[in-house]
Amino acid sequence: MKNLILVALILQLLITVIDSNGASQFKFGDMLAFYRKCAGKEDVYKHYAIYVGPSNKIDVGQGDNDIFHLTGGPVSEYKFGKFEETKGSSTKVEVDNYFDKTDEIKPANIDDNVKEIMERIKKSNGNCQLYGPLNKNCEHFATWVRYGKPTAKQDGTFVEPIFTANEAVKKKMAEVSHEHVMELNCHFTN
Repeated sequence: MKNLILVALILQLLITVIDSNGASQFKFGDMLAFYRKCAGKEDVYKHYAIYVGPSNKIDVGQGDNDIFHLTGGPVSEYKFGKFEETKGSSTKVEVDNYFDKTDEIKPANIDDNVKEIMERIKKSNGNCQLYGPLNKNCEHFATWVRYGKPTAKQDGTFVEPIFTANEAVKKKMAEVSHEHVMELNCHFTN
């Protein structure tokens, strides 16, 4: 009888530990932000992944993996991974579906977007790309998978000002290019 009680207590503890790892609070398609530190400084940047969950009744080929993300390095790969392994020494992990809070990109109902998220995951799984910190990083990939628009803001991190400046430069370049085209157009039509 004592052994049975001991086994029941161990199982209860195991279930509690599994539930407390945080993964159970996520839904398919959530963008997860893993806060990273560097040289002792916390929240330097966020690594992004899409939660796919192994037992959410949505199969995109993840097997027993819980996330889908762009791995780092000069040549990066889109692949499934484990939440706990990716979490590593992250200072915190949170759902960061930031366009859900705006009317900028969000579909009328994110649940209607599940099919598109699944298609984007299946399309990119196993493919590689050259990594670009300002234009082809894990956040660009996660926002593309969830919303269909690659974006990176790194809100609340040490590197956020770099991304803010990068967006301002891209916007200005688009304006300058447009003005230049208009100027050339006027020159050729007059």
